[in-house]
Amino acid sequence: MLYFDERIIYESQYSTVDGQIRYRLNAYDPMNNQYQTILELDYQPSYFTLQKGVIAVAETIVSSREGVVHFYDLDGNEKKIIKFGTDVVNITSNGKDIVVNCDGGMFAIDVDTLEQRELVQKENTAFVYVQDTTYSYYSIDNVELQKDVPQVHAGIMNASNDTELFGLENAIIDYYDDANIYVTTLEKEVKYRIYDWNGNLVNEIIPSATLGASDGAIPIAYHAMDYSSIVRVWNGQLIGYHFQDSEIEFFSCNLTTGACKFLET
Repeated sequence: MLYFDERIIYESQYSTVDGQIRYRLNAYDPMNNQYQTILELDYQPSYFTLQKGVIAVAETIVSSREGVVHFYDLDGNEKKIIKFGTDVVNITSNGKDIVVNCDGGMFAIDVDTLEQRELVQKENTAFVYVQDTTYSYYSIDNVELQKDVPQVHAGIMNASNDTELFGLENAIIDYYDDANIYVTTLEKEVKYRIYDWNGNLVNEIIPSATLGASDGAIPIAYHAMDYSSIVRVWNGQLIGYHFQDSEIEFFSCNLTTGACKFLET
């Protein structure tokens, strides 16, 4: 799930008349309460992103655990397929490239040429957000990987000199801008925390405080969570989601007041 061009992009699935499972990428416009199907797929997408006129969708080959990324134009025509030797664990974009995050490696795909280059190699690391020459990530060392609920380190790195600019434990750094860093805690009762670049806590938002109990969201780094990590920060709001009675529900939280509300569907 991601936020693009003032719309929430998300995956859904359906059954054909002959019982085959098919998948769609859909766009939801919360301002106008409108839905649109943007891509039909005959495989299950694991991650996806949009950048300029390119849609990138990751598929995992179950038998080999090989990650494959399909690139489409906005009319749904497949332009290229790139295979990676390991699982694709996330796809993001930085304004110029599609950034493919694999187990232990990060690659950039030029949106104009679809040519590939390697950016970073780190063991037991997942990359979350990329901005210019910086990126956020989280990592779990080999000792912690043996535990049911491992400790997680998250940070923001300057890729040009391999220097960590900001770090914290048991959280995900979902987004950052020139003023603030936006974080999701890895705990059952999720908290969204906003820090300045000096590490001072600017605000803390607890979605369950205004939205109530939840059936949960997709776990991150072996941690169960009642609400999702931050999907997008936009227009003084953060966007997230959770599942209730097996149905997905989107919500927004005001970055100043901390009040959250469900979006109409």
